[in-house]
Amino acid sequence: MMKSKVFKTMLVLTLSLLLISMYGFVFAKGSLDNSEYLININVNVSKDDGSAASNAKVILYSTTEERFVDVKYTDEKGRVTFEYVPKFKSEDLQKDIVGTNISIMVFTNDGEVAFYDFTKNFVIKKEKFTAEKINSIEGEKDKIISIKTKKIEVTEQQKIEAKNKLKNLLLTKQINDLSVEILNPILLEKRTHYNVPTIVGEIHTTQGITSQFSFAVNAGFDIGVGYKYISGNAEINGHYNVVSGWNVTWPQLTTSPGGSGYGRKCVSSFNYNEEHWLDPNTGLEWSKVYAVQYNGGAQWGEMVIGYDDKVPPVGSKGDYPANNPPAIRNNSNGYQYGIAATIPTFFGSLDIDLITHYNNYQTSTFWFGSQHSLYHLYDNYTGWQQIYCSYE
Repeated sequence: MMKSKVFKTMLVLTLSLLLISMYGFVFAKGSLDNSEYLININVNVSKDDGSAASNAKVILYSTTEERFVDVKYTDEKGRVTFEYVPKFKSEDLQKDIVGTNISIMVFTNDGEVAFYDFTKNFVIKKEKFTAEKINSIEGEKDKIISIKTKKIEVTEQQKIEAKNKLKNLLLTKQINDLSVEILNPILLEKRTHYNVPTIVGEIHTTQGITSQFSFAVNAGFDIGVGYKYISGNAEINGHYNVVSGWNVTWPQLTTSPGGSGYGRKCVSSFNYNEEHWLDPNTGLEWSKVYAVQYNGGAQWGEMVIGYDDKVPPVGSKGDYPANNPPAIRNNSNGYQYGIAATIPTFFGSLDIDLITHYNNYQTSTFWFGSQHSLYHLYDNYTGWQQIYCSYE
């Protein structure tokens, strides 16, 4: 019996060391040189029935740095707090803004799981920004996250297949439940989907108006982090912020003299990473998809019909006479495109959403002709400013 326990202990240590050597899964808390950027991440976990998830395993993982930062267990009220200090690369310190993508993974004792992803932005060159702009970019100093777990069914066959994958991965035939129960989710495979067309905004026009959509360096997009499970279920569990690295301008948009007003979706190109994960304890497998790079490009997407040439039910109005100097408007943050991109994952296609996070680096410009005596620009709703056009 004693020899068996010693063997199992040695096997656990061997497997852990092998994972570290293969994937660099190291538990560390970041560089002390970056201590000024320390943030607290407070996680509140509840179960699907609404009760507090006590003694749930919560993992803090840095997607950007590809490292497990820390693992903790919730208290009796389902709470846990992490301290996180980013590990910047030398080239990061030359940037104005650096975003770190962070993932929270939760596993309860009775097999419920939850994931949550977000970006924490850090302003490196603070001298280039006002205090107000820094607060807008970085957001709150400490992060408070509420997560609800749920049961994702795994069939017995899927559990067997997952165990076989683990055996092959670790190159051993001595794996049993005891030997894997302390391990964290394992990244089986990673690939990149290049130049995926993604909706980033829209611009509208009508008779007598010429319009143009553009954004500048540091315009941002909160792009959904999608999860596609082996069962076929899919969900968006948070967003990562991607910032444009240069100025992009779309062609001017017009309509014919007798035509109706309309809009066009503005499309750009992004690279998306896809990660294939396995939880050795439950046998659950999933793909995680997230945007990693903005590639530029100014393409037209689908037409947007039915909002122009009329007075919207809510919003403010700007009036402009014929031949008025151009009107320049900055769209605000917060408009969501429910399906901005579609990615083919290991487990089927996955729709990704996008929320505008322009930080006023986006510009819509409108030129007014002489076809009509008066033109109107409407900001439809107060939480965001997608601008519609009409005339009289």
